[in-house]
Amino acid sequence: MALADPTVFVIDANPSAMAPLAELLASVSLNAMHFTTVSQCLRSIHPGTCGCLLADTATPEALGLVLSGRMARIDLRLPVIYLSDDDDVSTAAAAMKAGAADYFRRPVADQQLLDAVQRAVLASRRDIDYRAQRSAVWQRFSGLTPREWDVLPLVVRGCSSREIGQRLEVSEKTVEVHRRRIFVKIGVASAAELVRLAIAVDLLADLENSRNSRFRIRSAPVIAR
Repeated sequence: MALADPTVFVIDANPSAMAPLAELLASVSLNAMHFTTVSQCLRSIHPGTCGCLLADTATPEALGLVLSGRMARIDLRLPVIYLSDDDDVSTAAAAMKAGAADYFRRPVADQQLLDAVQRAVLASRRDIDYRAQRSAVWQRFSGLTPREWDVLPLVVRGCSSREIGQRLEVSEKTVEVHRRRIFVKIGVASAAELVRLAIAVDLLADLENSRNSRFRIRSAPVIAR
């Protein structure tokens, strides 16, 4: 099975729950893998995997911030759908507080569960595509010099070369040199194109941040899976 194939990772301490779920998911051509513990599941998910987690709330460490915290530590962003036999409002609240994609109390209609799983898989695909695009854009920025990083946010803000020179205490001619080099390295023909590129992958806020922008921008590639 290729890493790109959507997979539903089922976490349920009860092995008998897997057969009907696997059959249901197979009906829409989705792979399913069953784990009885959270640790076993998380160790089996490879970087870049597309899919979602389908977790039973009664499984130890599966509910709420414990699971989401462990996923965050390994930078795992798969959506989580919770299934519960418990009608306690606090159980549902814990799931939603942890950022659950969906929460269902059993019994749940097959189509309702399938719809939720397919929404989660679509969200996972979009996240993978977005992160790949963002990583590719960061690569285009990686060749900038420290001074070019200083110039870049000011160009994005729409400052003129004269204004940038005044702020950085360099000549307007020097700024023009830096602007041209930035455009060449990033592969854009104008400041407008640079801004559109930044907006496309949500880099604009980072680029516009004043004193610490260069540190965050240069650190950003660590998000890539």
